[in-house]
Amino acid sequence: MVDYNKDLAVTDADCEEYYNRHMEDFVSKDVVHVREILVDDLPQAERILSSLKANRNSNFAELARLYSKAATAEDGGDMGRFERGELPGEFEKVVFPMTPGTVSKIVRTRYGYHVFLVEERIGAHQQKLYEVRDQIQEKLLAARQRQVIEKKLAALEVQIPVSIYRDKLGFNYVGTRFAPRGEDN
Repeated sequence: MVDYNKDLAVTDADCEEYYNRHMEDFVSKDVVHVREILVDDLPQAERILSSLKANRNSNFAELARLYSKAATAEDGGDMGRFERGELPGEFEKVVFPMTPGTVSKIVRTRYGYHVFLVEERIGAHQQKLYEVRDQIQEKLLAARQRQVIEKKLAALEVQIPVSIYRDKLGFNYVGTRFAPRGEDN
């Protein structure tokens, strides 16, 4: 089998040129890294919040493992990183204004009472070329591979005659790009 893509390459200059032409595509949104504790009743949530404030949030993960009923409890309440728009609105309006290292007020939802800790916050910013170079390289390489394949298919289309016998088909044929010229295009 012939590998038509073996000679394809994307240079650093190609990536830089693409980046400079599409900078608006590389603006990241606000991101927060959040932990949670979810309990069923308000008095328990208040005790947990008091304990966190007394210990300067140092035992958040431990308290999450002990008391949280959330799926994240085993991981110390670690929900992960979220861009603005990925969390439920009631969570976003609480966690995005918070500064790293702070604990939220108690948030009541249909699931129970939540307490959040924001571990990290990264503001929206223009991503640097080094942050997105691999992403650009993959995109450009895939586009070049598509071009090679389409060229080869077009050449084969001219070389290989295609006949469609509609009366032999068990369905209503609506055409493809490989139909003979002038017939079903």
